[in-house]
Amino acid sequence: LKHMRGVLLASLLLTLFPAMAVTGAVAHASPASLDGSKDGRAVMPPLSAHMEPKPGSYEQACFEFWSGQGTNTPTAALIELVTQALADPNGRALVAATEGGEMKEVRSAANAIGFVEAADGALQASPELLQALLREQNRGRSRAHALAEAKRRQLLDRTLAELFLQKSSQDRAGDSTTALRSPLHPARAHGNSPLVTASKASLRRFCAAHAPQPASWPVLHGVRSLLHTQSRSDGEQVWLCSRDTLLNGGDAFVRPVLTLLHDLHFQLVMGSGAVRTAGTSDAVAMEEGTCNDELHWVLESGVWSAAELSALAAVVSREISRVGASAVGGKVVESGRRFEVRVIRDWRAWLLTLCRAWYVRFF
Repeated sequence: LKHMRGVLLASLLLTLFPAMAVTGAVAHASPASLDGSKDGRAVMPPLSAHMEPKPGSYEQACFEFWSGQGTNTPTAALIELVTQALADPNGRALVAATEGGEMKEVRSAANAIGFVEAADGALQASPELLQALLREQNRGRSRAHALAEAKRRQLLDRTLAELFLQKSSQDRAGDSTTALRSPLHPARAHGNSPLVTASKASLRRFCAAHAPQPASWPVLHGVRSLLHTQSRSDGEQVWLCSRDTLLNGGDAFVRPVLTLLHDLHFQLVMGSGAVRTAGTSDAVAMEEGTCNDELHWVLESGVWSAAELSALAAVVSREISRVGASAVGGKVVESGRRFEVRVIRDWRAWLLTLCRAWYVRFF
C-alpha cells in the first residue's frame, strides 16, 4: 500500500510539473551524450568545422610566427609576454627592452589582445584571458605544424612522381598492379656495365652525408634488408616503408634518399603504396583510394645478379656498423611473385661480374 501511494504521488508530481522533470533530465545528461557521441565519449568535429582565425588575432600571429611568415620579432616578444603572465600568480609581465619602436609595438599588440597597463608599467591580464590566449597560441602552433607536414608530404609526392612515376610497358606477372620504373636508368638485360660500382658510389655519397643522422637509419636498414633477403631468394621481396621514414630527415633529406633508391633500381609498387600525382590533395587521394602511408618497394627484375645484391648489402652493413645505427625499420615480406636475377650467359662476363661484386664487397 505504501509503495502504491509513492507511485501515485510521483505520477501526480510529473503531471503537475512536467517542465521540472525535463529540466532535471537535461541537467543530468552528460555533454558527450548531447552531441551525438557514444558511450559518453566526446566526438571530435570534422576538420572543416574548425573556423579560420580572424586576421590580426593572436592565433593568427602565432600561426604566422611558427610558419615563418610575417615579422617575427614583435610576435616572439608577444608570445614571451603571454608566457610570463601565465607563470606569474597575478598575471603580470614586463616588456623586454628592445631597440627602436619595437617595445611600443609589442605593448600596443598586448593591449589589442586584452592586456591592461598596471601602475608600475607592467602589463596584466586576467586568468580567464590568459587561458583563452594559451588556447589560441596552441591552435596557431598546431596549424603551423600541420601546414609544414602537408608541404613535406607534397614534396615527397612530387619527387616520387619525378623519379619513379613511369609505368613499365608490361604488367607484372600474375598481378594487375604495376611497378613504377625509373625513366633515367633502363633495365640492363646483359652486363658488362659497371652498374654495381656506380651504385656503391651512390651508397657511399648518401652515407657520408646522412648516415650519422638517426633519421637515415630506418632507410639504411630497409635497403640492407631488401638487398640481403633478395640475394638469397627466388621469390620477389617487398620492403614495407612508411612515408614518415622518408620524411623524418626534413625537406633536405627527401631528394637524396629517393635518389639513392633510384640508383639502386628500387621500384615503387603501384596499388599498395601508391604515389600521388603532383597537385592531388590528401582528401581527393583518400576518395580515390590512392592515399597510403605505407610504400611498398621492390628491386627491379633482370638488373642485378645474386652476387651483386649480396655485395651491395655488405656495403650497407659496413656503413651501419661505422655509425652505430640502431636496428630500426627494415621489414621485408615476400610478394608471392617470382624474382628474376640478371642472366649472364657468357662465362667471361659472368666471371667479370663476380670479380666486380667481390671488389665492391671488400673494398
